Amino acid sequence: IDAADTAIIVHFAQNTVVEPMKIIKLIQSKKNYKLQGQDKLRIDGNWPDNAMRTARISELLRELV
Repeated sequence: IDAADTAIIVHFAQNTVVEPMKIIKLIQSKKNYKLQGQDKLRIDGNWPDNAMRTARISELLRELV
């Protein structure tokens, strides 16, 4: 997971336990979620400090499992 002020990017391993349909549903339901290539999910937003990024990553992980 790469996290910056304006985007979080999740790199999925080839043997990920995340169901592809969950990723597709998130992309379809949230306009700031996008695929980058075959193995990356990008979430655009505004997280100016580490605490906000950490909280958003925790939320994202709950959405994916």
